[in-house]
Amino acid sequence: MGSEIVDSNLNIFFKKNIDNKQNKRYKRKMSKRKKKKENNFVMKQNHFSARVRVLMAQRKISVSELAKKIGKTDAAMSGILRYGHPGYDTLKKISELFGMSIEELMSPVSMEEYAKCFYPQKKEKNNE
Repeated sequence: MGSEIVDSNLNIFFKKNIDNKQNKRYKRKMSKRKKKKENNFVMKQNHFSARVRVLMAQRKISVSELAKKIGKTDAAMSGILRYGHPGYDTLKKISELFGMSIEELMSPVSMEEYAKCFYPQKKEKNNE
């Protein structure tokens, strides 16, 4: 009778340890998935920043000039461009300034368009 109690207690102990290990693995796996989702979310949020930076480069406007035109401080504007979390009023002012809708402003920028603005092609010299 005593050995049955010990065996049942050991089974409970081992079951708890196995459950804890599986739970830890599950938590690790889910935290990795959560990080991936957060990274994707950040990328989506940065569509706005990339689009505004491309528009600024095309029109040769600095961050401080853009900030003055929409009524923000330089620090606030650079924070908005860095983290990509503008308020509705800011979105509306920027979209009116650049003459486009908010949906267009939040849309992704193609790599080619981004590269044209920030990595211009060097003209090759023909040495003949």
